[in-house]
Amino acid sequence: MKQFHSRKTTIPAAILAVLMCLCLCLFSACNNSGSEDTGTGADTGSGTQTTPEGAPIYTIVRSDSGNSEETAGAVKLRNTLREKYGIELELTTDWVKYGEDIEANRFANEILVGDTNRAESEALNASLNAGTADMLDYSITSNDSHYVIAATSGNMDAAIDLFLSYIENDLSMLYSDPVEMNESREHDFPLDDLTVCGDSIRNYDAIVIPASYNEYMKADVKAISDLLFAACGANVPVLRDDAALPAGKVIRIGARADEGVLSAGDFSYSLTVSEDGISIDGQDVWGDSRGVELLTTMISDGITAGGTLSLTADDSYRLENPADKEKILIAAWVISATDITDESQFAEIKDCGYNMVIIQKNSNGELFHKHCKWLAKYELKALWHDGDTYIHDYKTEADANGTMPELITITEDSDYLNTDITWGNMLRDEPNAAIFSILADAMEEYEAIADDDKIGYINLFPSYANEQQLGTATYEEHVRQFFDVVQPEYASVDIYPLNVAGSINSDYFYNLDVFATECRERDIPFAVYIQSVSFAAVKRTPDEREMRWQAWCCLSFGATNIEYFTYRTPNSSTEDFKDALIARSNEKTENWYGAQAVNRELNNISDAFMQYANLGAFAINTEGQPGYMQFSNQYVEFDAIESVTAQYDRPMLIGCFESDTAEHSRAFTCVNLGDPGYSTSASEVTVKLTEATTATLYYRDTVTTLTPDENGCISFTLEYGDGCFVTLGN
Repeated sequence: MKQFHSRKTTIPAAILAVLMCLCLCLFSACNNSGSEDTGTGADTGSGTQTTPEGAPIYTIVRSDSGNSEETAGAVKLRNTLREKYGIELELTTDWVKYGEDIEANRFANEILVGDTNRAESEALNASLNAGTADMLDYSITSNDSHYVIAATSGNMDAAIDLFLSYIENDLSMLYSDPVEMNESREHDFPLDDLTVCGDSIRNYDAIVIPASYNEYMKADVKAISDLLFAACGANVPVLRDDAALPAGKVIRIGARADEGVLSAGDFSYSLTVSEDGISIDGQDVWGDSRGVELLTTMISDGITAGGTLSLTADDSYRLENPADKEKILIAAWVISATDITDESQFAEIKDCGYNMVIIQKNSNGELFHKHCKWLAKYELKALWHDGDTYIHDYKTEADANGTMPELITITEDSDYLNTDITWGNMLRDEPNAAIFSILADAMEEYEAIADDDKIGYINLFPSYANEQQLGTATYEEHVRQFFDVVQPEYASVDIYPLNVAGSINSDYFYNLDVFATECRERDIPFAVYIQSVSFAAVKRTPDEREMRWQAWCCLSFGATNIEYFTYRTPNSSTEDFKDALIARSNEKTENWYGAQAVNRELNNISDAFMQYANLGAFAINTEGQPGYMQFSNQYVEFDAIESVTAQYDRPMLIGCFESDTAEHSRAFTCVNLGDPGYSTSASEVTVKLTEATTATLYYRDTVTTLTPDENGCISFTLEYGDGCFVTLGN
């Protein structure tokens, strides 16, 4: 091995004189060269170092199967030497033919970068103690013939920089036997320690998860284990609860062992910190995921702060569920799960004011797992379009042997069915009456495996479907047969009324009334899809006012679920979709912000509105008005209102409501019925009450108390396209 030393040499005087003269000439030439770069020297910061004569004797060797970081380090070393010093070293891999001896087929002098197949690399990489509390970031050594560079993930670049600093001080080390070198850097963990009620996390023996967790659920928890090591070097392995468990302290996830958890409904998830350890429990695995994320956030915040992170009982957290409060459901139809791949997209849905997502169950297990986590995190319910529950046409016919296929193939043990994120499963969209009996069987099968709060969901045709689509002579017969035969606990209909050139479907209120009447008489809650996009040449894309108007019309007939068709712009080749709330580019359109305003309004009235049951609706000033305002089953027995008048004789829709539990026993909606796509002046509405002595007006994002005048009248003003909700009390 080369050592730095001096040697005494005798030189004849004549030769010495010649050499001195040459040196003076060379010095003068260098001084006259200005700043020209000859490529034969390097500026080291302390003068110019001359590149030794001859050829360097080293070859840079990386692993043939090395990772990108090792490859980048080797390339950086070669390129820096070439560009900064004009030194050319060959860069190659450690590959040798199968069966050949490595030692016999290697270079005489090597700079080994990363985990190569050379014995020196193997020994040095092992010495890094990767994954232990005393691990090194990198180590650089030398022997009689080779330099060896090894580094843990993220540290190869720093190791290469250190090695280059040696070369900068002595370029000759590349032209002779290796300089003795033994450099390493201890890993600096960002936390000195993490303690749980005073006990170091390094004393914990395991993170325990349910045996039922799949690989994706386990990977989420493994991330905590990795984070604990990254924080302070603590190795806490993940074990399933059907394995032999250690007797020491653990982080236990998803045990659901105590009655408080098993009872369900009182809280979404909890994280408990105590002297006994840390426990995370949700009502289900997706509740667990929220607790896992909370613990991850606590540790990550501690890493940012540095020092010692101390978790105490005060850091325990419990997310209470709302006390049996029903909400107006506001659903975003996104369906194509492959378009929803990022958490930020679920955050956007929540930010837009939705509380439900209509989405396909993705066949990709990892993406489906992420969807479920994000639904839980943003407190969104899912109406799943799942092939295991959907009744396709092929399920309605027997095979050649007369055997009918299974209708519902999902099981009650599925990862998502009876969990808090699931609102229901779509069984069929727009069925013909011919398969109502099959849907009745499917509904029975679904209800047998689903919890009572899960909805077997079927959406019906609108009234403008033709006789062949309906399977009945009239729309009334179609709707009546559906409820008689299928006997659902929930119903839905899609009605898209807004056309181009100022036209609205002439049967809009007729459709709402027929459907709502059947639901009201059978005490069945229902949803209505509203139009939020143009999907055909005759349909216009509604703006904020038009979406608001549709929502208020549906609420007035008793809907408690407003479903937007569509939230995302479908990638359809069969229908001509214009941009919806989210364009195909994944960018928000102007209507996203319009829907956000409408949804904020619906959320504002939700707590009050859901305390009332719809009695029916009636309209004023509709004589001679367009057909969409006309319907025959008008509710004329609402004794809370004596009369309604509107400025300029504008047509208005009044929805009538009552409650046995609310502080105010009567309520009504009022909707300005003019085509919301065409600007008109606002209209003042005056309502003469029969007995009420006070009223509460919910309008846009405001809540106002109204006091009847001496004639028992209250007044409010509605812009075109607007609606409001008013509760009446004594």
